[in-house]
Order: sequence, then structure tokens, then C-alpha cells
Amino acid sequence: MTTLIFILFLPALLHIFIVMGMKNLVVVSLNNVPYDLWVFPGIIFLFSLSSMFTIIYRDMFGFRVYNQSFNLLTLAPKSKFHLIISILASSIIESIIYAFLAMIVLSFFIDSSVDFSFYFIIPVFTTLFLLLIGNIVITLSIMIERVSSFIYFIIIFFIFMILGTGIIVELDFFPVGISNVLKNNPISMPLIELRNLLFTKNVDLKFVVIPLAVSIFWIFLNTALIKKKLKQ
Repeated sequence: MTTLIFILFLPALLHIFIVMGMKNLVVVSLNNVPYDLWVFPGIIFLFSLSSMFTIIYRDMFGFRVYNQSFNLLTLAPKSKFHLIISILASSIIESIIYAFLAMIVLSFFIDSSVDFSFYFIIPVFTTLFLLLIGNIVITLSIMIERVSSFIYFIIIFFIFMILGTGIIVELDFFPVGISNVLKNNPISMPLIELRNLLFTKNVDLKFVVIPLAVSIFWIFLNTALIKKKLKQ
């Protein structure tokens, strides 16, 4: 029941508090795309981001709330690499399902028509985005012992994601130097390339390859971190 409420009401709340307010300030994007349509992929990324945080917190920190050992994660007869892959895969699949349902809900609220291709292209790039985000959150959960500290860092990270990755405001609105730094941040690249593909039909594989390469490297980094954490 809680999950259903989350899926139904969070997209509506995000639309009310972000889209309905911002579209009076930003009527169209710099590429002349209506703001409610331009921000649609960003809202889905934000929704999936919220889902990912919740799921990984449940998997990596839920047991600590009950004062149980971190070692409980390793009771399954699998390698640390497979453990990281399992956590990532399960959290991404669950988040993508929620995101797809959120797209359907959100499409009823926006004035612009949503092309049918959005429902295929957005989940693909959301997966790439979540692969990178999931690795970052897993790293934080491995390195941070206290739940309160973990939540504190997640809040800071969440604020950066909203304001610094182009989710609700185009990065071109920032000063040139800051804009270039933010655009070349691997976290921002999936959303940038997604909007390029949806609205301008341009493709730059660099914005796909770099986040994917960073994510793969980060999986091995998390494997090493969890081995060190458990001294195995």
C-alpha cells in the first residue's frame, strides 16, 4: 500500500511543486521545447533517484537499525563482486519499474503530448543513470557507519542532484565555467544525452560511454571496499 501511494502521489507532487511553478518562469527551453515536456525526463530521473536511495538504504542500512552486524550481507554463498552486482541489479530493476509507472502517472498531468518513444528511451537512460548513482550510494553505505551520517550525506547529494545536474534547470543558465564543469560530470551526462536524443535527435556516444565506464570501474571499487570493510 505504501509503495502504491509512493508511485501515485510523488510524481503528482513533483509536478505541482516543480513543473507548475517553474513553467511560469521558464516557458520553453533553450531548444524551444515546452518546459513541462523538457523537464519530464528530469522528473523521472528525480523519482527514480528517490526510489534508489530508499531501496539501497533498506538493503544496506536496514539491518543496522536493529543493531545487527554488517556481516549479515555476506552470509549468502557468493563473492563480494556478485554481492555488489546483486544489490545494483535488484535496486535498478525495482526503481525502473516504479519509474515506468511514474511516467504513466505524470503523462496525465502535463499539457504537452508525450511521444510513445519516451516510454522506451527514458527507461534505458534511467538505467545508465541509476547504475552510476547506485554505485555512489553503495560506496557511502560501506564507508559510513552511522545511519544519521549516511542520511546527512544523502540529503547533501540529493540537493546537488536537483540543482547541479540539469534535472529542473538547464545547465546553460549557469556561468560558462560552472556550466562546463557540470556538463562534463558523468552524473549529468545520461540526462543531457537523453534530452539531446528526445528533442534534437542528436547522439553523442561520449555521454553514454563515459558514465558506463565510470560505473563499471566503480563496481570493482565497491568490491574492494567491501572486502576491506570485512577484512576478507
